Amino acid sequence: MNKKKQVQNLINWIDKSGIQDKNGGVYSWWDSKKNKYSFFYSEITGYYITLNLYLYKIYNTKNFLQNAENAANWIEKNALLENGAILTRKYLDEENDNFSFEGKNIFSFDSGMVLIGFCYLYKNTKNIKYLKIAVKIGNYIVDNFVQDKTIKPILNLNEKKYIIDNSKWSFQQGSFLNKVAIGLYELSQITNDDKYEKIGINICESSFTFLIEEDYFITNKEQNLVEMHPLCYSLEGMFFIGTNCKIQKYIDLTNNILDWTESVFKKNLNIYETYDPKENKFLDVNRSDIYGQLLRLLKITSKKNAIEKKLEDIILSTISVSERKNEKGGIYYNNSKQHVNSWSTMFNLQALILNSENILNQSNQKIELLV
Repeated sequence: MNKKKQVQNLINWIDKSGIQDKNGGVYSWWDSKKNKYSFFYSEITGYYITLNLYLYKIYNTKNFLQNAENAANWIEKNALLENGAILTRKYLDEENDNFSFEGKNIFSFDSGMVLIGFCYLYKNTKNIKYLKIAVKIGNYIVDNFVQDKTIKPILNLNEKKYIIDNSKWSFQQGSFLNKVAIGLYELSQITNDDKYEKIGINICESSFTFLIEEDYFITNKEQNLVEMHPLCYSLEGMFFIGTNCKIQKYIDLTNNILDWTESVFKKNLNIYETYDPKENKFLDVNRSDIYGQLLRLLKITSKKNAIEKKLEDIILSTISVSERKNEKGGIYYNNSKQHVNSWSTMFNLQALILNSENILNQSNQKIELLV
C-alpha cells in the first residue's frame, strides 16, 4: 500500500472509526482483544481538538472543525470544573484513584493540553465561549500550579495537596511540563496579555535544572533514566517557545538533544522508550508514539539528519491493516498489537503530513497547531 493511501486511512480512523464517541469525548484506545474502547481521556481530547483544526487548516473540510467543536463541548460538559480545573480520565467500567474523575487528581500537563485546544479553537471560530474557557483553564494553571517560576505536576482536590512522585515521569516536577508553555503562549496571543507568555518562558527556563550536559533531560529522577516520550514533550515545548519568542538558546538546546537522539537511534537502528545513561543502552520497552514525536521534531527544526526515512518506514509499519472499522488505519501502541492507540495515531499522522507550510502561520512564520 502506498504512503498516500496509508495517510488517508489514518485520517479516516481519526474521523470515522469511533475513537471519538458520539458525545464528543475521545477514547484512549480500541482494545482489539477485548473488542471495546477504553476510558475517555481529557488530555487526549485536547490533542484531538488541535489535530482536527490542523486537518481543517490543510483540507478545509467542515467535518474536522465539527470534530474539534464536539470534543471541546465534551470537555466543557464533563471534564471542566467551575474553577477551571480539568478532570483527567472518565472510566467506564473500572476504578482508578490516581487518574479517575472521582479521584480528583488535577494534572497541570493534561490541563495544558486542553488549554492549547481551546486557544486554537477560539482562533478558528472567534466563539467567545472558547475564549472564556481558555482563560478559565489558563488562570487555574497559573494560580494553582505555578510557584517560584516553576510548575508543579499534580494537585489533589479531595485532600487539597500537591503530589510529586519521582518514580513515574508524569508525577514528577520535570522538563516534560515545558509543553504546558505552548498553551500559555497561545493564551497570551488571544488575550493580548503577555503575562502568560512570560510564565511559559519561566517554565522552560526552570527545566534546565533537569538537563545533563546539554545532551538530554533526565525524565525519571528516581532511577536516573531518559524516557523518550516525555523527552520529546520537553523539546516540543522548548522549541515552540524558542521559535515563537525568539529565544535562540532554546532552539540550540533542542538541536543539541536531537543530535544525541539521532546518535542513539543510529547505534540501535531504532529507539525505545527508556534509555539508561549509566549503562549507555535502551531498555527493551517499545511504544509507537515516540516515532511520530521524534519525526515531528526533526521536521519542525528543519534539522539535517539521516534517520527521517527510517522513522517514516517504522511509522508506516505500525498502521493496522485490519478491515474492521475500529482498527483500520489506526496505529498500534506497541508490538503486542492489542491497542489501536489514539494519541499515537494523532502524533504519527501529523508527523507524516507535516511541512513548513502547514505547521507555520504563513503571516508571521510562527509555529501553530503542534499536537
